[in-house]
Amino acid sequence: MSLQALRRFGVSAAPRREGLADDTTGSKPIAASWMYLSDDQKYDTIPSAWNSINFKVVDYLYVGPLGVQEDGTFGIYNSSATGPLAHRLKWTIKTAREQNPDIKIIVSQWWGSGAHSWGEALSALKNDENVDKYTTSVKTFMEHWKDVNGYDIDYESNNVVDRVPMVLSQIRNKLQSIEGRKFVVTVSPSVTTNLDKAKASLDYVNLQTYAGGISLTPQQFVDLGFKAEQLLYGICAESGCQSPSLVEVKKAYTKGHLTGIHMYRLNSGNYGEEGQNLNKTQALCNKFDANMRTTCLSLLLSGAVAHEQLQHSFAASDICYWSPLLSDTTSSFCQASLLRKFRPAASPDSRSRKNATQGTTYPNVWEGPSHCWEGLCVYSNKGFAGGIVLVTTPSNADKVKQITQNYQPSSSHKPSGDADTRPPPPYRAAHIPGKGTGLVATRRIEIGEPIMAQLPAVLVHRSFFAGGAAGAFSRAGHARILAAAVDELPAPRRALFASQAAQPGGDRYTSIMVTNSFQMDLGGGGGGEDDRDQGAGHHFGNFPEVSRLNHDCRPNLIFRIAPDTMAHGTYATRPVAAGEELSISYIDLFLPQAERRAQLQLSWGFRCSCAACTGRDINNKPPGGGAAVARDHHEEEEQEEDTEEYEDDEAAIARSDSRLREIERLEAQLSDLQSANITPAVVDRLVHLYERERLDAKAAGGWTVAAMNYAMLGQEDKARRLAGMAARAVALEYGEDAPDAVVMRDLARNPKGHWTWNARVGRKA
Repeated sequence: MSLQALRRFGVSAAPRREGLADDTTGSKPIAASWMYLSDDQKYDTIPSAWNSINFKVVDYLYVGPLGVQEDGTFGIYNSSATGPLAHRLKWTIKTAREQNPDIKIIVSQWWGSGAHSWGEALSALKNDENVDKYTTSVKTFMEHWKDVNGYDIDYESNNVVDRVPMVLSQIRNKLQSIEGRKFVVTVSPSVTTNLDKAKASLDYVNLQTYAGGISLTPQQFVDLGFKAEQLLYGICAESGCQSPSLVEVKKAYTKGHLTGIHMYRLNSGNYGEEGQNLNKTQALCNKFDANMRTTCLSLLLSGAVAHEQLQHSFAASDICYWSPLLSDTTSSFCQASLLRKFRPAASPDSRSRKNATQGTTYPNVWEGPSHCWEGLCVYSNKGFAGGIVLVTTPSNADKVKQITQNYQPSSSHKPSGDADTRPPPPYRAAHIPGKGTGLVATRRIEIGEPIMAQLPAVLVHRSFFAGGAAGAFSRAGHARILAAAVDELPAPRRALFASQAAQPGGDRYTSIMVTNSFQMDLGGGGGGEDDRDQGAGHHFGNFPEVSRLNHDCRPNLIFRIAPDTMAHGTYATRPVAAGEELSISYIDLFLPQAERRAQLQLSWGFRCSCAACTGRDINNKPPGGGAAVARDHHEEEEQEEDTEEYEDDEAAIARSDSRLREIERLEAQLSDLQSANITPAVVDRLVHLYERERLDAKAAGGWTVAAMNYAMLGQEDKARRLAGMAARAVALEYGEDAPDAVVMRDLARNPKGHWTWNARVGRKA
């Protein structure tokens, strides 16, 4: 994590462990898109092609043209060239809301002039009186259009005026005076002029990093004082628009810790292409986490599947694709369907839970609210899953109470009185040289096998750690509230929480939460400074049992969190030998070695000595891919302070970093349908690199790209084999019903019947 991100906490922390709670941007990536009411002729009609637009995958829909009218007020521009457009705005709001009830509709002050049939721009406001009249009319417009959620300035050409800070400040204040509604105020700039003076009035900035603004960078706006979580990176969907590639967008989003992506636009005329690009840039980058490395790449190919098929796939799935733990990329997503196959070993009885250590029985009853401050309170239940405490809003507390009330553990994990008849877990705690306590396999574990499922001990709303105007807790406030919450846990659960690793200095409980917690989304609400009032469901959950899983840059487990149960589940991504340490990755697996080590040192205070970071020969390991590390428990006690040091093989590390760079290059090449000179050997190379780098935990994207390219090249056997591998990897990483899993199973069954078959045959430079 960057120093800037660390400062948001006011504590010593670091990049999200592949799901850790150091990211206070909070919400899932925002997917914004644009729509022109004045495009397509016969303005008194609704173009039939508009019915194919998929609003389900759009969070913020920007609509124009609106602008300064002849009388100086704000409104929908109606000229002799366009005719009235209000009916199109009504249709757009109605249709978008029917498809997506949570969509936000933002009306945009257009850049054009009357000569362009798009209204006048802000340059028409010649004095302060004109500005006051205009901004008052914006309020009047919003009061009339009750389904509109915000105001935007298309900030280019003659909208770039000295008065823009005044305009935005007045609009912000006047919209806030409308009772019972919340509005966002944004700009969509191709330049930075005057925006440093307007930042206090803005919620989001949609960077026009395409066409005339393609040279813009997020850093320019950070230097002006904007927060990274206010910035959305832009990409064009239409032909003939100079635009960054999807890979470049992903990189900018990831490196900059931005809040989302906006796409220009939905209705330029080529609806088939725009629909595909919408799914590419929005459906996955919105519903997953745009930090995710190869997910977007895989859809670059699978996006060519029929628009309706993908639309149906997303509608039918119950995937919550907000990242739980990683800072720059994530292999873990909330996905309910697969986790329903097994429930946490800590599953509670519907009436009470007996504490085996203390012999105390606690009722499954909620207590609280208590210790309230700025809309957040402490809630506790000693009888659920060994004890759980919340620091959250009343609405989110109600969601958790509903989850615990409806919780139905599967028969294989359901307690029978006081007797625990569940089969023993396939792991035990052991001393790991150089790491302290970890978990090791007690038997051979197969690919896809569920390892553990745990429920959180402590759940804290993300705004508890947020800075800024929301009135963040001070460090002392953190300590008092967290101490009060943790004290509500039963003694064994409290001791387990307190035993987790923490960074030295500062409050220990706060450090434990920052270092060991996972992002969770209970659903509902949006982002922004007033997030508590909106009831957004983004939290940091601490699972003490899971914290014993140590890091490896080539882990043998992946995890995800189910929003309907709050269960954190882990799965094996490759065969694991008895005695091998179980591991997850705390960071982006695709980072070069130096960056991985730097992040781990900053966040968790250790120098990674895994095989990937030291350059050790990964073939000198027992079957299963990992080293047998468990010691006799007496030896563990005697050698608690020992370390396991390896001298780095710099040449091997350089080769590994080179392979990672080559993977990124090949994925970009293979994900471009227009790439020429693609041969089976190129695809073979990508497969080899994934296998050589042991990227089992992140293979879903690579195998998907490879399978579809084999089919495009007419390689039936290879397409079938890789599609089967991809289907399994996608199911492990995202769930059985994930869209790419469905696509890959179809491809594996019938490569020749798939749309990709022979799509690249004959394509030369």
